[in-house]
Amino acid sequence: MSQNSLVIADGTGAQVLASVNNALDTLKTCFSGATPPGTPSPYQFWADTSTGLLKMRDAANTVWVPIAAMSGIGGNVVKTLTGGTYTLTEAEGEAASFEVNGALTANQILVVPNNMPPFAVENLTTGAFTLTVKTALGTGQTISQGEISMLYCNGTNCEFISDT
Repeated sequence: MSQNSLVIADGTGAQVLASVNNALDTLKTCFSGATPPGTPSPYQFWADTSTGLLKMRDAANTVWVPIAAMSGIGGNVVKTLTGGTYTLTEAEGEAASFEVNGALTANQILVVPNNMPPFAVENLTTGAFTLTVKTALGTGQTISQGEISMLYCNGTNCEFISDT
């Protein structure tokens, strides 16, 4: 794993060869490391070993956008919750579906990323309280107990695609 700058300095044949090999190692490991590469470029990939996510730099070269989980988190995240607010971790936000269970003692809010692609939520909770899925600053959707809903986030709010 390497985060070489990809700059090949002038030098002897052996020095240039070592620099080329280091640059190729950096490319083949997607700039992997626990911290972002020092001088990113638009659309550059980074294998973030601290979160287990493959990220790509946005077109404006201002933020790293999560692309996929590298840890094999899989398509489904199961959370046992009892009420209050739970914010998905960055890695959890890469899942395609969520199963929420537990005996609710208060209303439960599940906070998801603003840019989350379509995802399913199954509400298997018990108790006389609600499960609402929302972004940090947007409005949310309440999913009834025993229902599975497909949602998407439009950058601000979560919206239903369908619910059963």
